[in-house]
Amino acid sequence: MSPGSLAFALALWFAVAAPAHAIYKWVDEKGVTHFSEHPPPGKEKATKIEPKVTPPSVPAKPADWKAREQEARKLRLERDQKSEYEKGKAHNEAAERANKCNYARRQLAVLERQVPIFTTNEKGERVFLEDRERPAEVARWQGEARAHCER
Repeated sequence: MSPGSLAFALALWFAVAAPAHAIYKWVDEKGVTHFSEHPPPGKEKATKIEPKVTPPSVPAKPADWKAREQEARKLRLERDQKSEYEKGKAHNEAAERANKCNYARRQLAVLERQVPIFTTNEKGERVFLEDRERPAEVARWQGEARAHCER
């Protein structure tokens, strides 16, 4: 602490700690209001006013700033976790789209080779795709490819 700031702090302390002096208020014959530490000479009537000294404000308790710091850390951690969750979610959605895109492209490649295609019904029997059904299936898988590949 520098000598100048120490002197200022002491002067401030003495000003606050010193007993308060009385202040007098009076109005002169011209209607002007006056304030003074001494009553007016003469016949003007003065009112004695006791000044109210307010104590210095109490600094924040160490626990207060620690609690605020802890709350800020908690909020920062929650925000970071949410951000990581959103990144992971976006990554998973992109991977799922890529898988669906690849599957649709494989299905299209099989349909375009003009080889016999079959599925298995609920009885476990093979059901072949007829030639007249092939264009509809090609259109369906092209739509799937557009939906998942072109983003």
